Amino acid sequence: MSCRCGEQSSAAQSPLAQAEEAKRRRDLVGEVDALVGGHRVLTEAPWYPSRPGDRLMLTLEATEHTPRTTELYEVTEGCEDGMELHLVDITPEGAAEGWYAGPPELYGADPVETPWMEAGPARLTITRNNVIVHQGRHALPRPDTTEPRITTAAGPDGTIGWAVVQEREYTPAEMRGMPRSCGSAREGLPSRVIDR
Repeated sequence: MSCRCGEQSSAAQSPLAQAEEAKRRRDLVGEVDALVGGHRVLTEAPWYPSRPGDRLMLTLEATEHTPRTTELYEVTEGCEDGMELHLVDITPEGAAEGWYAGPPELYGADPVETPWMEAGPARLTITRNNVIVHQGRHALPRPDTTEPRITTAAGPDGTIGWAVVQEREYTPAEMRGMPRSCGSAREGLPSRVIDR
């Protein structure tokens, strides 16, 4: 297993990143505790195990060189008596697609286990029958909010309906190159632009 999550804040650290940190400190007990504890939290979740039709949204924060990335997967019946993750959507287009798509790394394992352990539960949103069953703190459309943002939107035919709004988070390099806007809520930072 290897984590592609880059630098992580301690609040968003995955069980694998916690274990790697403990290993660097030569803390064998901490390393094992991080892995066993992360697996225990997953398997004791009221929605576990995952079922076909469950959806998993993985959100990776923007870094100096990459924008915020969101991957949407659906749990499907696999071809060998198991389940697997099928990539449904990725934002922005062209990002490294489908890192977790396919069958789990271990035969018979739950397909949610690898992203849970590598990316961490704080970066995941899991839905079952269109109901959120797990909401990671860093998987929210805006990490400083406590609930997903829903708003009204006009469709192409002019009808008005509900829409989930996802804001694009800019990389620090992009932020430096942007013109400053007047009246920004935070002095010196541009207003956020709605991407979808």
